[in-house]
Amino acid sequence: MKILLFGPSSSLGQSYIKAANRRSHTVHSITNQFEDTKTKDHSHWTRIDFNNSDSVQQLIFAEWPDVIVNCLDINDPSDEKEMVHVNVSLPKLLAQISHHLNSRFIHISNTLIFDGSNSAPYRSTDKPSPKCFYGQTKLLGEKEVLNNNSVDPLILRIPELLGHSLNLKPQEKTYNERILETLQSSQKIVASKNHYLQPTTSNNVADLLVELSERRDLHGIFHWAGSQKIDEFNLVQMILNNAGIKDPLDQIEILSDTCEQHYSMELEPLIGKVKTKALDIHALFEDLNYVEPLRID
Repeated sequence: MKILLFGPSSSLGQSYIKAANRRSHTVHSITNQFEDTKTKDHSHWTRIDFNNSDSVQQLIFAEWPDVIVNCLDINDPSDEKEMVHVNVSLPKLLAQISHHLNSRFIHISNTLIFDGSNSAPYRSTDKPSPKCFYGQTKLLGEKEVLNNNSVDPLILRIPELLGHSLNLKPQEKTYNERILETLQSSQKIVASKNHYLQPTTSNNVADLLVELSERRDLHGIFHWAGSQKIDEFNLVQMILNNAGIKDPLDQIEILSDTCEQHYSMELEPLIGKVKTKALDIHALFEDLNYVEPLRID
């Protein structure tokens, strides 16, 4: 199966490439021509100008993929124009092209399309209400995908991921990478006991994405995350413990907020339809620490 992957340098993109290769699929990675690629394996990598829709279209038409997976995601408040382009305009274009080619299209969205006010896990049918500009762009991206590919799109909403990335920009790093980067800057990590998350790993989501890439019987909007929710304070403490940081509580400043925020998600009906399993907190850190055995081809 031939797959075009947008966003290959992200933690999720890197995990997807490995998972797809294990299944003997051909992954052609597409990255922005302005992105730093010095640390990447350039096999099956193509750099194009994402602002040039003709170039994007010509590339995809030339490849004629079975599946297009869009892991591209930008959360950079300092560049709202680029956020709109990557999170809204590009998904629209990919949806249009995939519809024309009859290619499977999988688009990644985020839990921040919700406002966190719902104490019960969010269902895929719940009405979104993003509080931040980033969440607004992700919601608009979802709408563009559904409006421009009415046949076979799949939108997967995911939480903050734990994993390892090649991204050099702080806003594109994974949750655990940002926590440890804050620590290295000699700043205290601000965390709330009233902010509830449902984290999972890039590897786990990647395994699910490969399974979804191989199937065309699932369409629409689905949720995926870990099997357990945890408050931000305890998650940060576990990340620091896992990294071998001494006296982790001394590194955390508790945010004195009184309003609870819940970003947990209901995984049904997807979890009942796939072989990939959601990870509990213990399995999540086991997966984060897993080192793939060295292979000699």
